[in-house]
Amino acid sequence: MEKAFNKILLAFDNRKASKVALQKACDFAVIFDSRITAIFVSNEVTDEFKDSKKYLEDLARSKGLSITNIDVRGSFYDEIVRFHKTANYSLIILRTQSKYSWASFWKKSKVFKVIDSTTSPVLSVHAKSEGLRLEKYLIAFRGL
Repeated sequence: MEKAFNKILLAFDNRKASKVALQKACDFAVIFDSRITAIFVSNEVTDEFKDSKKYLEDLARSKGLSITNIDVRGSFYDEIVRFHKTANYSLIILRTQSKYSWASFWKKSKVFKVIDSTTSPVLSVHAKSEGLRLEKYLIAFRGL
């Protein structure tokens, strides 16, 4: 039997919610013995992720986790969808900065674009969810 969430795609762009998503990815990886691929998305060539990559690598090492870092250039949500299609990820974890109500989230959110365009479950993490325990999260499954 295949392990649940054995390959996690963590989308990261240095916003506060991405930093919370990073911690949640590590929580999942510890629980499910997962490998994490962190995709760092920016619009330009830069070393803005240097500190975040070091933090992620140190955190992963301290928890005995396997992690791969990949840099891509482009639109945050478009690149997540594009990259997801290159590998078989069992969970996508990304940030949301949603300003919308729950009802309009499904119509206007770019996170919904990822949910609608991929086949893996998607965990969307808001900056305010930093203190929430894992069992409080909603994971969106498409087509199940």
